[in-house]
Parts: sequence; C-alpha cells; structure tokens
Amino acid sequence: MSYLSLDQLLLRIRSGKGLAIVIEGIKNGDDEWVYSQWFGNLAHLVTFYPQDGYSRVYDAVENLRNKSPHKLIAGIIDRDFATEIEVKAQFEADYAQHVYRTKRYTLENYLLEPEGWLEIASLFWRHKHPVGFRTLEECSQTIELVFKSFLPAAAYNWLVWDLGQKYGPKYYLNYKDTPNLDPEKLYFDLRIYCQREGLPSPDEYELRLNLLRRKKELWHQKVSGKMVFNYLIENIPVPRSRPDKHLFINYYVSRTEAPKELNRLVNFLITKYLKEASLAKSAI
Repeated sequence: MSYLSLDQLLLRIRSGKGLAIVIEGIKNGDDEWVYSQWFGNLAHLVTFYPQDGYSRVYDAVENLRNKSPHKLIAGIIDRDFATEIEVKAQFEADYAQHVYRTKRYTLENYLLEPEGWLEIASLFWRHKHPVGFRTLEECSQTIELVFKSFLPAAAYNWLVWDLGQKYGPKYYLNYKDTPNLDPEKLYFDLRIYCQREGLPSPDEYELRLNLLRRKKELWHQKVSGKMVFNYLIENIPVPRSRPDKHLFINYYVSRTEAPKELNRLVNFLITKYLKEASLAKSAI
C-alpha cells in the first residue's frame, strides 16, 4: 500500500472538514477501512488518514499541526506495551501530546469478540456452523483457547520489550508469534542471551507468564491480537477455498458495531479538538 506524503495529507486536511485523525496503517490499509466503517456515522466530524506505523503517525501529527492553521489534527496508535498509567494519563487535562493510544494491544484485539466470530461463521456456513463456532459460548471458548496458546509467546515479548526499553534498542530481540511454545525453552533462550550480553537474569519471565495465566483481563493489554486473529482465520473451517485476511475483516466489521472503548476514544478526540477550535474562533 502507498501512503500519502505529508504535503498530500496537508492538502487533504485543508480541503476537508472536522477533525483529521492519523492512524497506523501498516502494509494493507485495513486500519483505515475499519475505522472508516465503524465510524461512518461521524464522517461529517472526523476523517481517518493512515501512515506506515506508529513512528510515522507521531511525525505526521507533529508536522501537520505545525503547518495547519486550525490544528484540528490528532493521532491514534496501538497500545502495544504501554502501561495503564500511560493510557489513563492521555485523558488528563495536562496531557500535552496529540497522539493517543488505544486501550488494547492492537486494532486486531478489537476483532476478537465472540459475537463477531459467530457472525463470520454464519456467513460461511449459514445454519450449519462448524464445531467451535456453533454458539456464542463455543466461539468464546474457542477464542479463549487460542489466547491461552499464545501466552508463552506474549510473556516472552513483554519481557523483550522491557529489556529494550531499559537497556536500549541494541537489546531488542525478535518477537515470537507462534502458539504453544515451550515456556522452559523460551526462558532458557532468554537466560543464555542475557548472560552473553551482561544483562540481569530474566527471572521475571515465569512471573509474567503466570500473571497472564491468572489474569484474563490482561490478555487484550499484553497479547497481540494479530497473532490470535491470524490463527483464527487460518484455522476456522470454511466450506470452499479460504479467502484472505481482508475478507475476514470485512465480514467482522460489517456485522458489528464499533467497540465501546474505541467509541469513547474517538468521541473524546472529536469533543476535545472541535470544542477547542470552536472556542478559539469565538475568541477572535
């Protein structure tokens, strides 16, 4: 997918109305489509513009706000491993940045509700759903089992992220994205790596894995929905040839409403920025 340059974005924003929200749109353009579909009823107030990854979102928002007279520009990026304190801070009155994180790890984490997967199964199979997708309860159990299979990888990725944050980019390791990995082997690999690089022993790996196993409420914060979503679309039975990921996303989004969390975030931004613009105009 090609992305608009900053100059092209600026022209679009100047010719449009309402608030411009720059979002992540890595590789495929799904993010823009999802936001535009879920918030189509707010098209007179907000337009979504994709850029290639979160760092490009930051750059675009900063540059566009510097060049735009009305500054009706904000950004939304994935939560990734941001803490609850960081997520809550962006809603405080003294928050000085203009890029906001979602409450879930990735956009795909919002595509993992059992209601949406029951709808997908209905579109493929009509009335004879496959095992694991026959009822809302079965869909919920299926999704939960897939999440559980990725917990060893998620705990590894979480610790790898913190190592990079604490000791610098040099110590970033590649994330794991495979289900049912052996926790003991992951810990052993981390321990050998830390010994070789002179880092403290990664004993927290087991603590984090156990925390994820005990606290289901952390899954959408610490487990990448991309892994879970991709696994589901690769393994849900389909009656004919398997369509690509985009069609699954289209099915899901067209049959569901915007999640409450995203709704609150988008409406918060609309209220904040359009109200500020309205007050600025009234003061002139």
